[in-house]
Order: sequence, then C-alpha cells, then structure tokens
Amino acid sequence: VVRGPYLQSMTTSGITIMWRSDIPADSIIQFGTDPAALTSQASSGTVVTDHQVSIAGLLPNKTYYYAIAATVNGATERIAGGATASFKTHPVSGGKLPVSFRIMGDGGTRKAFPVADGYRQYVGDPMPRDDNLILLADNAYHDGTDEEHQLPIFEAMRHSLARTPVTSTFGNHEAISSEAATETGPHFDIWEPPSFGQSGGFPSFSELYFSYDIGNVHVICLSSEGIDRTPSGPMLTWLVADLAFTNQDWTIAFWHNASYSRGSRDSDVDLKSIDMRTYALPILEAAGVDVVLGGHSHTYERSMLIDGHYGLSSTFVPSMAIDSGDGDPNSDGPYFKPTLGSAPNEGTVYV
Repeated sequence: VVRGPYLQSMTTSGITIMWRSDIPADSIIQFGTDPAALTSQASSGTVVTDHQVSIAGLLPNKTYYYAIAATVNGATERIAGGATASFKTHPVSGGKLPVSFRIMGDGGTRKAFPVADGYRQYVGDPMPRDDNLILLADNAYHDGTDEEHQLPIFEAMRHSLARTPVTSTFGNHEAISSEAATETGPHFDIWEPPSFGQSGGFPSFSELYFSYDIGNVHVICLSSEGIDRTPSGPMLTWLVADLAFTNQDWTIAFWHNASYSRGSRDSDVDLKSIDMRTYALPILEAAGVDVVLGGHSHTYERSMLIDGHYGLSSTFVPSMAIDSGDGDPNSDGPYFKPTLGSAPNEGTVYV
C-alpha cells in the first residue's frame, strides 16, 4: 500500500475505504468489532492499483477495525491495517452526541508535517480520530496534481486518514489539474463524497457540492471555484432544497474562497468571495446556518456573530452584529442563539 487507506462517504451504517497499491491487485477489506477477529469481508474482484471498497450493514455509532488484503498465489494475504486501523460509524441522524471536527485550510504546503505533528500533540494521541476532517481545498501545491497530494495529505496525515472520514471542497489549485465542468481529474479521482444523499443530505449527484449529517449536525460543502455561483444556477438551487430538507440542530457550511478576509486575500476584491457573500450567504442565513468556513487566505480570521451583511466591508453597520463580543465563555460569554435548530437570521460566525 503506497497511499491510504483513507475513509470516504461515512454513513450511520456504512463506509467507503480507498487505497493505492504499488502493483495491481484485487481489493479486499476484512473488518469486525474485535481487532483480533476481523471475521467479515467486503471485496471487489477487479485487479487495480487504485482501490475502492464500500461496506454496508454496519451499526450506528460503533467502532469497527479493518485490514486491507489481496489475493496472493490463490490465498488472501493481509497487507495493511489491523489493530491500528479503525473507524466509528456516524450516530443516528439527529442524535445529540458530541461531534468533533478537524478543519484544515490550504494544507498543500511544506507546513503539512509540523501541522500534523502539532495536532497529534494537542489532542494527545499519535493516531487521532475525529468525526470528520474537512479540507477547505488547495490541498496540493502548486498544480493540484495527483503526485502533489501525496506528501501533504497522504503522508503527513496518514494515521488520521485511516481513522477519520475526509471531505474536501474544490479550490483554485485543484482547478489547475481538474475540470469542474466535467468533474474529472485528480481531485475527483481522489475523493468520493456522499453526493447521493446516502449520509443524510439532499442528493446533489455532484462532487462539487453535497451535504451530510453527523448526529444532529448538518454539513454542507459548496464550491466557489469553477461553477455557476448565481441563485439560478444548479448549486444554489440545490442548496435551497437541501436546507429545506434538513431538520438538524446545527448547520455548518464550507467552501474555498472565504466570505470575509483581510489576510493574504481581500474579500472586497476577490470576485469569487464577493459572489458567495452576495448570493450564498442570504440563503444560508435565512435557513439558520451557524458556522461558515473558508480558506484561500493564508491566515486565521473569525467574525463576530453577524447577520445581514452581503456587500463590501464599507457597508457593514453595527446593527449587523447580533453579538459583538468575543464569544469566549471566560470573557464576554459565548454567543447565544435563542432557537435550537433552523431559525432564520439569528446570526452566523464566519471563520
């Protein structure tokens, strides 16, 4: 195994596991709830180097261990995984359990290794597990090629990827080697998002925009790159339907070009940021979105709890700040939204 294994399209009862081998082989996953007894098996008889196996019929919110195997000289031989490779299926949709997200923006640089090491030290686990790893795109510098994904994504985060399901949006560096209009190229070959609604979202049938549930959290991936960003386009038309479909307590949305930034990018100038702020934010805020995540600008920035600002920075007025405090429980206090769930225009935090 030269890439992976890594986890895709997690649901309450299933998962897709992907990996790459150095020589063509068939694709076998052995799995079970006891690391010493991986008695169940899923497989694909096709001989390939890029492998993809889906498992169904699992129990929700349950830890499973797995190993990768292949047929060698007529016998099944384990080649990766085992006691150190595991995943936990999503809880039942709507279940009120703690959910942890790991967010990485523009991770395709040489800083990927110290960032990964620092994260492992921070959580105190050499092989950390989160419920979801969200990549805000620009995962491979500089041209978004398959080869450029190897070190910052598949080597630096190898242990995490074997235990945490990953979703990624599409960015400008990915667009150099991948074609959004046809959804072809390395970005679309590498990731297999839950675009058919299999994880609780409204089906989009697109790898550029999709949604999924983790417990009582609804997660929406949009694209600010290579797609029609207007309200009449397919993405935002789908977004309206998806938001009407969900009834979760919390909603998180993410895409590449940050709605607000004064870092290495200026959202008053960046046309893709302007489009998303103008067209997507009114839809999201009217549906009660809680947090919107963006990348592209190489810094960390966070808004107050705000609502109703869709223009340039010069048009922001104090009344648009629902809460102008710092959100710190030990300082000004946490932000408070009076309605649990999808109530319109009670404020959103932009990160």
